[in-house]
Amino acid sequence: MNAAVQLSPEEMPPIEIGLIDADNIDFFARYFPPEMRGPVLRGEVSALGAVVSETACAAIVYRLDGVLVTVESLYVAPDYRRQYIASTLFYEMVIFFASHPDFGVQAVDATFMDGGDGLRGFFQSLNFVLEDGQEQTAAIAVGDLLSAPLMSLKEAAGYTVLPFSKLSPPHLRELDAVLAKYGANMTGLPLTDSAFLSDLSFVCYKNKEPVSCVCFTESGADELILSVFFTAAPSSLPVAATLRAAANAVIAARPGYNVCVPLLQESASKLTRHMLGDRLTVRDKLVYGIFVI
Repeated sequence: MNAAVQLSPEEMPPIEIGLIDADNIDFFARYFPPEMRGPVLRGEVSALGAVVSETACAAIVYRLDGVLVTVESLYVAPDYRRQYIASTLFYEMVIFFASHPDFGVQAVDATFMDGGDGLRGFFQSLNFVLEDGQEQTAAIAVGDLLSAPLMSLKEAAGYTVLPFSKLSPPHLRELDAVLAKYGANMTGLPLTDSAFLSDLSFVCYKNKEPVSCVCFTESGADELILSVFFTAAPSSLPVAATLRAAANAVIAARPGYNVCVPLLQESASKLTRHMLGDRLTVRDKLVYGIFVI
C-alpha cells in the first residue's frame, strides 16, 4: 500500500475490528507501547485491534475511569494510514459505550504530543475539543550524549550508582516507594515491570538511601524515552552521576537511537537542559483533547 494516497471508503478493503486479549496479543503487540502489555493482560485497560487482509495493522488502548474513557495509545502502521483505520477503531470504541449506557461513560479524553505529524488534525476531524498544555518533549541523539555537559562534571564522592539489573526485587520496591512519595513515576508502572530497560536504568545511593533515579523505556522507531527522572538531593552531582552512567550505557547499547525527554515542569526542564546542553532540541508540545459522547 502507498501511505501517501488516501483511499475512499469504497476503495478500502474490509477492516476487521476485534478485542485484544491473551490469545492474540502477540499478533498486535507492535502497535501499542510495551508497557501496556501487562495492563491489557490483567484487564486494567482494554484494547481493540484492526486487521486488513489478514494483516494486523493498528490498535487502540483505552482505560475506563468512571464517566471518562482515556485513550492510552492509538497507532496505525505507516502503510495503512489515511485509510480510515484509526477513525474506525475510535468510533468502534465510542459506539460500544454509546450503546451500553449502563457503563455511564460521558466523554473520551486523549493526551498527545503535537509534533506536526498530523495528530492535531486527526483528533479535530473526530470532533475533539483541543487545548494546548505547557508541557513539552525534547530529543537528543545518542551520539550527542558524548559531548553533553554532564559528561564533564566532576565525579560525586560518596555516591554509588547501580543499574536496575543489579538490584533485587525488594530494592526496586523500596525505590518504588520513594518515587511514589515524591510523585516522580508518572508511568503508573512498578519498576519491576519489564517495560523499564534494566541495563539502561540507574539509581544513585548515598548512605544506602536512593537520591537520584533515571529510567528508560523503549518506544520503538529507534527511540528511548527518559520516562522517570528523579532527584531528592540538593546537589546536582548525584543527578549528573546517574545520568552519566545511563548515558554511557545507552551509547554502548543503542548507538543509533534518539533519546526523548519529557519536560513536564519548569525546574526539571532547566536541570535537563543544564545537563544535556544545546544539542537537546524541543520538538513536541502536549495537547489535551475531549470528545463528548
